[in-house]
Amino acid sequence: MSPFLFDVLPAYGALVATAFVVGILVGMKNARKVGISFESQLDVAFWIVFGALLGARVLFIVVNLRTYLELPPETLTIFGKAIEIPAVLAFWRGGLVFYGGVIGAVTGAVVIAVRRKLPALALADCVAPALAIAHAFGRLGCFFAGCCYGHPGAGGFGAAFPPGSLAYMETITAPVDGRLPDTTPHLHPTQLYDGGGELLIFGLLVFLWPRKRYHGQIALTWVALYPVLRFVVEIFRGDMLRGFVARIPIPPVADLLALPESQPILLSTSQLVGLLIALAAAVTLLLLRRKPADTSTPASVG
Repeated sequence: MSPFLFDVLPAYGALVATAFVVGILVGMKNARKVGISFESQLDVAFWIVFGALLGARVLFIVVNLRTYLELPPETLTIFGKAIEIPAVLAFWRGGLVFYGGVIGAVTGAVVIAVRRKLPALALADCVAPALAIAHAFGRLGCFFAGCCYGHPGAGGFGAAFPPGSLAYMETITAPVDGRLPDTTPHLHPTQLYDGGGELLIFGLLVFLWPRKRYHGQIALTWVALYPVLRFVVEIFRGDMLRGFVARIPIPPVADLLALPESQPILLSTSQLVGLLIALAAAVTLLLLRRKPADTSTPASVG
C-alpha cells in the first residue's frame, strides 16, 4: 500500500487527524451524558489533544534518540519546492509512542479537570472509549506508513510494504540479485492486530457504559485490558525503533508462533509499562468490586 492518499496526502497524518476527530466526537458525546458543559468539553478536547501529541512525540524521541538521529533527513516537497527536514521531526512517517500519548492526554485532562472543577472519574469514563476508537484509527495510519510493523509472517502471511515506508527503509538494506526488491517480505500486520483489538475493547466499553456501577469503572476497564492486548502484540513486533528493557528470547514460544528463534519475546519498554499499569488497574477494580453503586452526576458541571 502507498504511504500517501491520492499520491499527495500523507496517509499517516490524515488518519491520525481522523483519529483525533473521531475521539473528540465520541468523548464529547459521553461528556454530555454526565452533564459536562459544552464549553468545558471544548477545553478538555484541546488539552487532551495537545497533551497526547506532545507526550507521544517526546517519549518517542527519548526512547529512540540515538538511533533516530542517525537516520538521513526526510525530503518534503511543498508547492514544488524540496525541503529537507530532520528525520526526528518527520512525524508523518510515524514516531508517536502510544503510552507517551496516554501520559500526555491524562496530564492534559487532569490540568483542565482541576481548573474547571470537573468530576475527574466521570471525565475519565468519557475519555476511555474515545481513546480506544481513536487509537484504532491511529493504528490504521501506522499500517499505511509502515511503522510499528511486525516480523516476517510464516508461509508468506502478512503485508508487504513499498519503498518510502518505514518498514522498507529499515528492512531492505541491500540489493537482491543486483536490484532492490519492490516490497518488503510479508510482515505481520501488527498495526492491524493492535487496532482491531482496540475496536473490540471499544465495543466492550460501550456495552458496559449503561451498566457501570461507579464512575471510573469504564476507564479502569480499558486500563486493565489494553496493556494485555499490547503485551501480546509486542511479541510479533519487528520494528527496530522501539525500546527494550531486556531482550529475552524464548525459542519454544518463538517456534510455536512461527517467529525467528532469536526474536525477543520479552521485555520491551511497552510490555513492562503495560504490565505495571494492568496490574495496578486490576487490583483497583478488585478493591472496588464492593463499592456501593453510584453513577449520579450534577445536571451540569464545568
